[in-house]
Amino acid sequence: MPQPHNALLREHEAREQLRALLMLNNAFSLHALEEPHLSLNKHLTAANLRLQKSKQLSNISLT
Repeated sequence: MPQPHNALLREHEAREQLRALLMLNNAFSLHALEEPHLSLNKHLTAANLRLQKSKQLSNISLT
């Protein structure tokens, strides 16, 4: 029988994965609206770059 802590950890990891997928989906959809003529692969690449840049900006310390 799994320990309650392990179940909570798995649930937390699943929520983080879902959040990451939703963020990627939002970035992909936004880019597809901005540049409808591009291929799906280019949209996915641009969405990934947008998320990486956003993550880098959120990690900048203001101190």
